[in-house]
Amino acid sequence: MLIFHLPANQPDRNEPSGRPYIIDGDTVVLGKTHIRLKGINAPEIGQSCEGAHGTYDCGGEARNKLRARIGRASIRCESSGRDRYDRVLARCFLGETDLNQWMVQEGWAVSYGNYQRDEADARRDKRGIWAGKFERPSRWRKEHPHPNRKQP
Repeated sequence: MLIFHLPANQPDRNEPSGRPYIIDGDTVVLGKTHIRLKGINAPEIGQSCEGAHGTYDCGGEARNKLRARIGRASIRCESSGRDRYDRVLARCFLGETDLNQWMVQEGWAVSYGNYQRDEADARRDKRGIWAGKFERPSRWRKEHPHPNRKQP
């Protein structure tokens, strides 16, 4: 009889981890795996929003906020399937912080699942994109199709 022992800190194949490359406010890459942050929808790169100081690229800003939050740290993700574009769907964590939830709490993504209360709080407190006017990312994508853009 053979017994295999994996170290306790060995990540499961369904739990990608490491230092991510941040594509945008709801997509990261770990190694060669594209991961879509499940349950949220961040503005697209190039999407314009209106803020206190005028128009700005809120998609770029959402990406920058996620980059700044993670810094050079490693994250771990709990995958739960794939989307129709074959991206891994996952909740990702920086330590104990649920990054999906954090993006909604900070107002840099809208809830596309279980974060409605966090979205309501961000909207009430005028955080992130809620501080001004914006078009929901899903609607913006429909109005601004891009041949290379993967839709959530």
